[in-house]
Amino acid sequence: MTPPSAETPARVRRALWAAAVTAVWVVAVAVHVVRPSDTWVAVAFVGVQAGSAAAAWWGSRTAREELRLPARLVAAGLASNALGELSWYLWIIDSESTDASLADVGWLTAYVFLIAALVVVLRRSRAGHERDVDSLIDAATIVTVSVMVLWTISVSAIAGDATLTPFIKLVWSSYPIADALLIALVLRIATDRHARQWVDPWFGVGVAAWLVADIGFLTLPLTDFHENWENAGWMLGALLMARFHRGGRAWTHELGRGDHTVVRLFVAIGPLFAVPVLLAYDRFTAQPVGSIPLILGATVLLLLALVRTARLLGAQQRDQAALAAARDEALQASRAKSEFLATISHEIRTPMNGVIGLSELLMQTDLDERQRQYAEGVSGAGGMLLNLIDDILDFARVENDEVELRLGEVSLVDVLEETADLIAPTAHGKRLEVVTRIDGPVPDLVRADGARLRQIVFNLASNAVKFTAAGEVTLRGAVLGEGDGWVDVRLEVHDTGIGIGEELRGQLFDAFSQGDSSHTRQYEGTGLGLATARKLVRLMGGRIGVESEPGSGSTFWVELHLEVLAPQDQAELPRLDGLRVLAVDDNATNRLVVGDLLRGWGAEVDTVDGGTAALEALAHNAHYDVCVLDLMMPVMTGMELAARVQQAAGGGPRLVLLTSDPAVDQARASRAGFSATLTKPVHSDQLRGVLAALAQAPQAAPEEPAPVRVLVVDENPTNQLITAGMVEYLGFHASTAGDDVEALIALARAPYDVVLLDCHLPLREEAATVAEIRRFEGAGGRLPVVAMTTRDPDDADGDAMEVLGPAGIDDHVTRPIALEALAATLERWVPVPQAGPR
Repeated sequence: MTPPSAETPARVRRALWAAAVTAVWVVAVAVHVVRPSDTWVAVAFVGVQAGSAAAAWWGSRTAREELRLPARLVAAGLASNALGELSWYLWIIDSESTDASLADVGWLTAYVFLIAALVVVLRRSRAGHERDVDSLIDAATIVTVSVMVLWTISVSAIAGDATLTPFIKLVWSSYPIADALLIALVLRIATDRHARQWVDPWFGVGVAAWLVADIGFLTLPLTDFHENWENAGWMLGALLMARFHRGGRAWTHELGRGDHTVVRLFVAIGPLFAVPVLLAYDRFTAQPVGSIPLILGATVLLLLALVRTARLLGAQQRDQAALAAARDEALQASRAKSEFLATISHEIRTPMNGVIGLSELLMQTDLDERQRQYAEGVSGAGGMLLNLIDDILDFARVENDEVELRLGEVSLVDVLEETADLIAPTAHGKRLEVVTRIDGPVPDLVRADGARLRQIVFNLASNAVKFTAAGEVTLRGAVLGEGDGWVDVRLEVHDTGIGIGEELRGQLFDAFSQGDSSHTRQYEGTGLGLATARKLVRLMGGRIGVESEPGSGSTFWVELHLEVLAPQDQAELPRLDGLRVLAVDDNATNRLVVGDLLRGWGAEVDTVDGGTAALEALAHNAHYDVCVLDLMMPVMTGMELAARVQQAAGGGPRLVLLTSDPAVDQARASRAGFSATLTKPVHSDQLRGVLAALAQAPQAAPEEPAPVRVLVVDENPTNQLITAGMVEYLGFHASTAGDDVEALIALARAPYDVVLLDCHLPLREEAATVAEIRRFEGAGGRLPVVAMTTRDPDDADGDAMEVLGPAGIDDHVTRPIALEALAATLERWVPVPQAGPR
């Protein structure tokens, strides 16, 4: 880049040069127009030619090293032209024969020097570069077109003039041919990105001015007017060509692949239009065009076009072959990456199961404060590593377009409630409320990829929990529009977290981004969850976005167009018509959701925000059938409120406890007087079923359930230890078996309520084992078999139960097994234990 201090003087010099050239040329032209005498005209004309030659010689001394030789050749050409003009005016203009003279030697020699200068420029500009066949074809094409045009305009007239001798015809015809060569070389340089920076653009304008003047001299009658403008063209050409030593500017603009192809095609086909243009010239000017030169020129142009087109096609085929090879190489690399990730996933998950499981069991033992801190650190680091593996695997599959949607029957309500179950342990650990809310009626079933839809909502919900320090996370579903067999739905995840500024929202869905990079360290994570969610939503044909303001929380939303399926025949859930319910919760969103649900089922509902308000409501209305109490409330907890209610009302209403504290089980709640306990976030069908049962059944003391026996079948002793320890910690009775034979022996000796069976995906001998287990089912009904699986990367795109269900397996839990996940799975099949080691 030129410094500002040097740029200003350079501009001044350019301005002064332009002014000087213009002044000299205008004065010389004025002398020709006024014509005080022929001598003054000759002096002005020869003076400009000689001055241009002198300026070119002086400029060649200051030219850069590689330009000095061609600059001197240009100066020599201008000097030779000036000598020819001088000899013309001194000795030849008044002689008897002026058609061919000594002056022609000077003029034609000038062309030789100028053509030589341009040839040197072309050769030197290509030094160090591979010989360019296309450049040679370009040069041949330009020369052919130039000769055809000039031959038609001037040479053919000269050759056909019977008054001229053959020698004169040869001399006169040499000028347009030399002009054609000169202009062809200038055009070739102008189209070569290496050569154009060697030649000043004004040099090309000067050559064009010479060409026009030469054509006029050879074709127009000799009059003062014609002589004036012809001399003006020759003078202007000389003045401009004297700038050759300054060189050109580097070409900074590079054409793209598409632009380059268009240009090459135009250069290949464009010259062919010279033939119809010349035929049109023949028709409209009444000047005949020679058929033989036209045919020869057209033949040469056609051959050059065929050669160029063949080279373009060959280059295109080579590009396509290179692209195909690059694509195959990329696909092979992608497959190798996927196989590597799958192998790493399997290898890491096995020891991670031991790390996470044993650390959770360790934390249930008597530890001092420092030991517990260490154990929690190990467990947390293991969980983070496991999440990292899952995120990377998911993103790799989606990024490589390896995900295929597996459409099936999906309940949108189940998707939201099951996702709420998954995030609840983490949310409750941060004392956050998790709420599911369905606004208005939604279809029972839609056609979608249930596993991927759950993954999208889980990614959004887990992010909400991560970035929310206090308050709540709400999962909401609503219908935007519906028609015959279709529905537009909107799923939202709202949080009361830190919020996101407008300048950061645009990059939220980019891979490895968390909006503000400082959050990456504060909140951990890879930044892949939202990127994966966006790609999956787009794969489903939907939209995803976010609405947020800093400090006001965020709402992430997904909109999908889905097919509605006819609901399966199932028992109609009972109504709660006439049931009087008092709902007590300090969280306004929970009160709103519970109240809307109960009213929709026909119940009469009052909602209050705490224990004091609940006691006042009971004092004014002692006819409530059921009180639904939240456990964790300020001032007065749900347990304390239950005691006050029973103390004040004797038998009073039935009590239902909503709890997010795993330490409060059914046994403890029963002792406190609760008829039922539901873990938050509460599923709507669970709440409806419990309330319907309480409305129909008389109040009775809860019965002590029989011990629940669980058989753990796993060939790995470490896994046996971990799983059995978790089962016993949850209050169940656990037995272990090392293989299918030991499992069948254990089942033959004693009845069991659940079998936890280690399974490998894809399934191998597990189907036969399950079939043998089914032989021990008695009158008590089906024996639930729960598979313990690791996530199989080759089948991670679908629901695991699509593989396990046909083998007779009822449910599954994924390794590494989390205590909360195991408890939730077992509670779907067997009663909650009355007591467990706490």
